[in-house]
Amino acid sequence: MGVFLDDAVGEPTRPPFNVLEATLHPDGPSRRIRNLAQWRAHVLRRVRRQLERTSAAGLAELLVELESYPVPEGDGFEPSPDGTAAAWWFR
Repeated sequence: MGVFLDDAVGEPTRPPFNVLEATLHPDGPSRRIRNLAQWRAHVLRRVRRQLERTSAAGLAELLVELESYPVPEGDGFEPSPDGTAAAWWFR
């Protein structure tokens, strides 16, 4: 995790650690994810689907938090057609 969070500061590194928050947080590694728009769409779709299916505690709050992070410009990467997977492309 050290390489992943090397340049992360503040909130994305504090407990309880959540990898989805860390990857999308503007102070986390999102600055290095080349396909951030694609990754963000994938993460939000995944959390919404899980919330609809399970209504698990904390998911609604997590979704609100993730949606509050800045929306990146288009990155030229197309979303996966079935929404099942997305890879990170780091700078």
